[in-house]
Amino acid sequence: MNMDFGADASAGLDKAWSQQLHREFEQICYQYSLDLAHPVIELIDSGHRYGYWQQSSRTIGISRQVILSHGWDATIHVLKHEMAHQVCDEVFERRGTAHDEDFHRACEMLGLPEKFAKAHIDPHCFAQTAAPGENRGDSRSKLIEKVRKVMALSNSANENEARLALEMAARLLQRHELAVSELERQPEDMTYVIISLARRRVCFYQRLIASLLSRYFNVRLVSSRLYDPAADQTFRTFEVFGRRESVAVVEHCYHFLENRLAVLWQEHCRNQPGPKRKEKGSYYCGVLHGFEETLKAVRGTAVKSKPGTSARHRQQQPHMLPAPADPLAEAFIGRRHPRLRTVSSKKSRVDQEIFSRGMAAGREIRLRDAVSSENGGIPAPKMIGKTFND
Repeated sequence: MNMDFGADASAGLDKAWSQQLHREFEQICYQYSLDLAHPVIELIDSGHRYGYWQQSSRTIGISRQVILSHGWDATIHVLKHEMAHQVCDEVFERRGTAHDEDFHRACEMLGLPEKFAKAHIDPHCFAQTAAPGENRGDSRSKLIEKVRKVMALSNSANENEARLALEMAARLLQRHELAVSELERQPEDMTYVIISLARRRVCFYQRLIASLLSRYFNVRLVSSRLYDPAADQTFRTFEVFGRRESVAVVEHCYHFLENRLAVLWQEHCRNQPGPKRKEKGSYYCGVLHGFEETLKAVRGTAVKSKPGTSARHRQQQPHMLPAPADPLAEAFIGRRHPRLRTVSSKKSRVDQEIFSRGMAAGREIRLRDAVSSENGGIPAPKMIGKTFND
């Protein structure tokens, strides 16, 4: 991301960014139970120096270029790096070198990813995080490419083909999960992506999408907030945690589902004269409920077709269960959100008639049996996202 502003706007944003950095400092101290004296925080003009900590004046400097070019999540990583230096000087009272064992211990206390805990942060750290699994010549990269081709159907002019894409991607991913389930999962496979909702509240249907994807794709979705430096506002987000290929697919699937809901609602409005705006929530809930019923059936079919699966085992196998907790994923989330809490959503009232029509639309989604072995039979899609890996 790159942002350009005029002189007046830039001056105003400088003040806003500085104030937000002070709020982030306080929040980090709260999240990680640190009692640090509040420093002076200033913005600096530097393309190669991302930040600094000056003990004598208790000052933290953050480069504007990090904010302008890499976004606020990267900015928080740089802030944590400099706070780690402050921890070393004011908590550990160390007299060692700048990036010694004490510094790395401080970075661990702050949940800072290892690649941001180095003396010189490689600028490629920011670029490499833009596409999880990219440029990896292994089977997982091939899986991502295959799923991308399948998800290209979301741009198809054929509505039925578009509706099949998500389910097809889910089956491909599930097949891969089964193939590698016996392998030990490595920490470097874990990543996260931030999905900005560009709004200050989360709609009920968005929570339903997040819940559905977390159960079907073996990822964890955390509802959070992130400051947008261009808009000078804090928006709601979903943070998706899991393995690289799962996270990449879920990010695309989330946007795919939001798009499909809007398209189906428009079709419903054309076929039903005079629909009320308040009916949209009921219709969306119905579509997602109907779609989940189809996903349950697909999961049951996958269990049936798995070699060596007995009839008795199939009867005992639930169609949809929350994915078992992954210790690496849970530890990853714990480092980033040490005070994470679970909250229950309020129940939403729905119009039963509109809900039923939505369910009927959701049930229309069917799984394609196969993809051509040569090229998948599907044009290459566009899949864009920004991620930071641990």
